[in-house]
Amino acid sequence: METIVIKALQLILSLSILVIIHELGHFGFAKMFKVRVEKFYLFFDAWGALFSFRSEGKETKEVYVIGEDGKKVKDDDGEFVTEEVEREGKEKGWNFFKFRSLFSLKRGQRETEYGIGWLPLGGYVKIAGMIDESMDKKALKKPVQDYEFRAKPAWQRLLIMVGGVTMNILLAFFIYAMVVFERGERYLPMANITDGLTYNTTAKAAGFEDGDLPVKADGVMLQNLDTKTLFAIVEAHEVEILRGGELVTLHLPTDFSDIVFEKDPNFVPRNVQKEDYVVTHYSLLASFPAGVRMGVMQLNNYLGQFKYMFSSKGAEHIGGFGAIGNLFPAQWDWLQFWLMTAFLSIMLAVMNILPIPALDGGHVLFLIVEVVTRRKPSDEFMEQAQVVGMALLIGLLVYANGMDVIRALF
Repeated sequence: METIVIKALQLILSLSILVIIHELGHFGFAKMFKVRVEKFYLFFDAWGALFSFRSEGKETKEVYVIGEDGKKVKDDDGEFVTEEVEREGKEKGWNFFKFRSLFSLKRGQRETEYGIGWLPLGGYVKIAGMIDESMDKKALKKPVQDYEFRAKPAWQRLLIMVGGVTMNILLAFFIYAMVVFERGERYLPMANITDGLTYNTTAKAAGFEDGDLPVKADGVMLQNLDTKTLFAIVEAHEVEILRGGELVTLHLPTDFSDIVFEKDPNFVPRNVQKEDYVVTHYSLLASFPAGVRMGVMQLNNYLGQFKYMFSSKGAEHIGGFGAIGNLFPAQWDWLQFWLMTAFLSIMLAVMNILPIPALDGGHVLFLIVEVVTRRKPSDEFMEQAQVVGMALLIGLLVYANGMDVIRALF
């Protein structure tokens, strides 16, 4: 039970950091281009929030539009038309156990409501005039305001949308730089593995034997024992190995890449000592390019793994929050926590930039099409695309977490 709690706390803290940094990317570019951000939330506040706060300033309030006959004006769909009016902000006040928020501190209603929702499945910023998961169709029927997302040129909207992914990548680079500065960069040269590697049953079935040392993969020399080397081996048609002092060529089966899904460890070094590892230390200034290099390497490694997710074998290994939580160590280790947070930051960036409606990548795709064709997709099309994208994401979320439950039971 203690192990589950420790892993869960690490997962929640890590995801909270990643969500806040991601949404700050959208928030920062929106503010730069004077776009109104109505909400900034960690976790989702559907049907209520744990905490909310509004900054000082003018309060905006929606009122019904009254016609000359003294009655409320309706639009073509039969809904009452509203407009926003400004008034001076209210005095500082405290409210407890409201329906919309368990705890709320108000200082008027300027632009942004900051808060923490009760549903820990991510977070969001609500940008005025943008079709997002809130599906606020009513607001989009009003005349376009100069502070809205839809009023800005395409290049500004594009920067707002890529801001979150950019911040996640920069966060990963920064974490790796600080780890390298504190601990140094540690790697194991293949030349220092004198007793070769140990292999699991799948690798042995392909021809590997314990003690073999891979030297080349499809003619390319293997330098260090790392993820890049492992993927070079599993994706190769033939591998040259050193066996008993002699070079032997193995021709690998076409499905050998399935080994990446094996639970048993693959290619484990034998009888390696601490002094066999090489550690390079960096100054604070030099640690930043080293951190970027390490981040790019991890990004390439993840992209190498990610493509396997689209295979039938990969679909069986998709996991949800339980699978991600199990990546963290059973005991709290700050070094491993930050390394895992950096990796998850890269993973979040890659997932968000996928060209799926409802994700940042879907909006980016439509904006690129708009820039190229100089034609903006209609609001109706964007609304339908958002619904389709949300349905896909919810389905994937249910499937991934359902697989976690199945693995736990069976």
